[in-house]
Amino acid sequence: RADSALRLLYADGWRWLVDHFLGVNVRDTNCAFKLMRREVVQGLDLHSTGALINAEILALAARAGAIIHELPVSHRPREHGESSGGNLRVILRALRELLRHRRRIVKSDSVNINN
Repeated sequence: RADSALRLLYADGWRWLVDHFLGVNVRDTNCAFKLMRREVVQGLDLHSTGALINAEILALAARAGAIIHELPVSHRPREHGESSGGNLRVILRALRELLRHRRRIVKSDSVNINN
């Protein structure tokens, strides 16, 4: 990816927080390209509405026994819009959401999928 050093630092920090608080250790938590079986998605009790949603999906799916595989993806330059990941308001909202939901995500026993 052609991200600035500051953006890469933010991404590394978020990756560390998500791994430390939720046990999700993947290279790019917020990569929106995910392929999952319907049973996995339907069994997840999702609450996040912001930047935490990808980490919540991965954490709950893994906790339910889903196997997570990472494959490389090619990134293309952004042609429209601007990234909001470096916006202080977005960062603070993501941190608040992580702190608010971490216990429920980590301790969740309500996850149920059929592998």
